[in-house]
Amino acid sequence: MSDRKNFLVSVVLLVISIAGFAYSGISGPSSRTWPSKLVIIEASTSDELYSIWTSSGISGLRIVNMSSFLNYSEPEVQEGYMPTPEGKAPYTDMSALLHSEVNHANYLWAAQESGIARSIEHIVPATTFSQKAAYARTIPGIVVSERGIELSDYGTPRVISSIYAGDDEPVMLNIDASYFDNADMDEFLSAIGNNGRLKPVIISLYYAEDSPDVTENGRKALKDILPMLDDIYLNGLE
Repeated sequence: MSDRKNFLVSVVLLVISIAGFAYSGISGPSSRTWPSKLVIIEASTSDELYSIWTSSGISGLRIVNMSSFLNYSEPEVQEGYMPTPEGKAPYTDMSALLHSEVNHANYLWAAQESGIARSIEHIVPATTFSQKAAYARTIPGIVVSERGIELSDYGTPRVISSIYAGDDEPVMLNIDASYFDNADMDEFLSAIGNNGRLKPVIISLYYAEDSPDVTENGRKALKDILPMLDDIYLNGLE
């Protein structure tokens, strides 16, 4: 990890540890926890990214994920049995599953299962969204609206769109390098919007060095937007 990455990881952990930040109980017993000041972090791999998220103590956030992929593949679940007064009952050991290897295809699923994500908005490049929307319209029960493709996974709301469709609630913005393999800077700026509705409290830049589907051009483009993110979100420029 670079010196900048080490510094940024230290900052995010420190800010979340000592700053007044908690907001709890907005929807039932679930807590929502985030830092009081915006922090920007970088991660080379999905395992590194997920480790930062879990060790930071953040929870219950809406994750806005910019990627060419959904990064939500559910791994195969190992079923087991637990003793009951009536004998044995099947169960799924989710804790063991979540401690197994997190990869580029499933890190958002892991974030949802571990309580980091309360809901997820997938922002994909426009060409990718057009393909997914056309396919979704052929599947009964899936809603394709002006907001995007609306999904729900065991109670976790998810939407797939090409432009941020949410409100101004605090979010974690994760930018996957794969996004820039299919979108340029103008599309990126249009997707995050200039209306001020996107309010990230954490921005993570994931370089996807563990993904064979991401190019070096995509990683370079992601690296190049870092100064711009500093200006937009840390220095308050529109």
